[in-house]
Amino acid sequence: MLVGQQFGPFTIDKELGSGAMGTVYRGRYTKTGQVMALKIMAPGIGSTNAAAVDRFEREIAILKQLNHPNIVRLYGAGKHQGMRYFAMEYIDGESLDKVMARRGRMTWEEVVELGKQLCSALQHAHEQGIIHRDLKPSNIMVLSDGTLKLTDFGIAKDMDLDGLTATNCTVGTASYMSPEQCKGERNLTHKSDLYSLGVMFYELVTGRKPFQADSAMEMFMEHVNGTFERPSRLVLDIPIWLDTLICQLLEKDPEKRPLDANMVAVALGSIREKVEAQQSAGVEAVRRRLIDRAPGQKRIEEEDKDAARVLLTGKGKSKRKRGKKLFYEKVWFQAIGLVLALGFVVTLLYLAFRPPSADELYQQVKALMQSGDLDKQVEAIGPNGVITKYILKYGNQDNEQSRDVRRWREQIQVREGEDLLETHMQKVRSKAVFMRKPDGKAEADAYEAVEAEENGDREKASKLWQNIKQQASDSTWARIADRRLAEWNAVDQTDEKFARIYKQIYNNSSEGPLLTDEREREAFLAWRMEHSAENGTGVGDLRLARTMFQSLCEKRDQDSGLRKHGYLYAAWHKHELTRKLEKEEGVAAEKVPLKERVRQRLDDVRKQRKKEQMTKKDAKFICLDILALYDQNKEMAEVVEEAKKLLEELSK
Repeated sequence: MLVGQQFGPFTIDKELGSGAMGTVYRGRYTKTGQVMALKIMAPGIGSTNAAAVDRFEREIAILKQLNHPNIVRLYGAGKHQGMRYFAMEYIDGESLDKVMARRGRMTWEEVVELGKQLCSALQHAHEQGIIHRDLKPSNIMVLSDGTLKLTDFGIAKDMDLDGLTATNCTVGTASYMSPEQCKGERNLTHKSDLYSLGVMFYELVTGRKPFQADSAMEMFMEHVNGTFERPSRLVLDIPIWLDTLICQLLEKDPEKRPLDANMVAVALGSIREKVEAQQSAGVEAVRRRLIDRAPGQKRIEEEDKDAARVLLTGKGKSKRKRGKKLFYEKVWFQAIGLVLALGFVVTLLYLAFRPPSADELYQQVKALMQSGDLDKQVEAIGPNGVITKYILKYGNQDNEQSRDVRRWREQIQVREGEDLLETHMQKVRSKAVFMRKPDGKAEADAYEAVEAEENGDREKASKLWQNIKQQASDSTWARIADRRLAEWNAVDQTDEKFARIYKQIYNNSSEGPLLTDEREREAFLAWRMEHSAENGTGVGDLRLARTMFQSLCEKRDQDSGLRKHGYLYAAWHKHELTRKLEKEEGVAAEKVPLKERVRQRLDDVRKQRKKEQMTKKDAKFICLDILALYDQNKEMAEVVEEAKKLLEELSK
């Protein structure tokens, strides 16, 4: 018990909670008096439980990457008397599970407001390549002013690194886990968090979870195969738009869930507006009915009843009696025959021209999507296409089939737009004389954006895509802009990933099997050449790095395996290196040839090692860089051999 004691630079004044792994305290940083929360690993665990230490260190590493007003902030980490700890923002609030225990459930308005904050926090984490994997009310704190704070990234996963658990091992809390988590899938995406978000929304608005079970295994099976009652059937005042959003978040297939947390936030933001607009329209309709009715005017229904009453009770003029007719000559018999004949004709016409049912159209659309034939798919969203027919007749229905068809239509539109951009770039590369005229400003901006991407001008491309999102919201071009901006986010993640791999090489003094994808290895080698030339081992070369990135760019059309963000990454680095090298033009001093410069660096390493001015690890790292960067360069063969010999000497 540390309450009242000094722990490193902190004075502990209160215990906030504890578990098997350690305890969280409230303390004050003695230098500034700032109140912080301290998470301290239990004594002894560090030496007996390597997995626990890895998880603790992982949480610190992840929190370092996050800086968002709705995510608990990390201040620092360290060890004191053998105990690991980290200091984070102290949150003076109440966890969401305690709020629910006290209130039972929340209004839909409260869920919308809290949901927007939580989506903002998730989007920030996902953009850093981090999946929380344990979203639940107890990990969300609510401050007195309504601000939400997302906490506990203890089992969060950085998508660029291997997880802490073995393959097919699940982590998280059973009631909130996604189907893919329950099945133990290793490569989880950010959409796993979106499913957990849907479970939370369901619980907040209804006061109960979507699935009930007596054991964790039964709960897993419910998430994978079970069905749930729509929230609107349990709580009648939930807007249909929120009800639909929750159901979409709880889709078993991740592909059927919303694109990302930002899209969920946008949907939440529009719900209140839609409800207010609906209420205003209803009030206006009632008001018009009252105004339009003149004073004393009978209601139409009453006038109709009066007319019907006269017709039913009125006496007709006397008719002259005629001779008795046979039954088939009577009017009533002939009328029945005419009606039957007309009915038969109408039935035949209906059978011949009846519109196909929703199921029939859906099966046609599904088969078309499975075919992968883009030309036929584009035809299907045309004026007379099968997808257009379905949307016009059944598209507003709130069921799985209609959601599928709407999603497929968007996919085709996006794919068609992407193909249009690729065709444009092929013409630009071939310097074609005749170019397709863009249809509107959004398309013109998209053309300009992909041309900027081709040149690696990230700043210009990103600005254009952002403009398209704002000016052409809820359009195909806006969806394409979202995808392109996401690819640029992946570019940043690639840089961060390469930096971590480079650090691993340094720490292990060995290359090791780090990257399996050939193009990714080439990109990492180019990055390494650039990085070691600037602030690493000093054996790289910026011009060679630019050439390597240029080579990757040229492989784009020949190699379909090079992912989109991989091409953007290479083009961007080539662009930035060109700018750096242009600034160096005009420097009068004669540069030392690369071979001599690297050899001179090896000589420096030997001298510094002899004088013990350089650690063995640093010396090995420089040798590893030379071997990795120049092993395939025939002109550098002699230097590579020298580096191999020095590395062998250092390894003895």
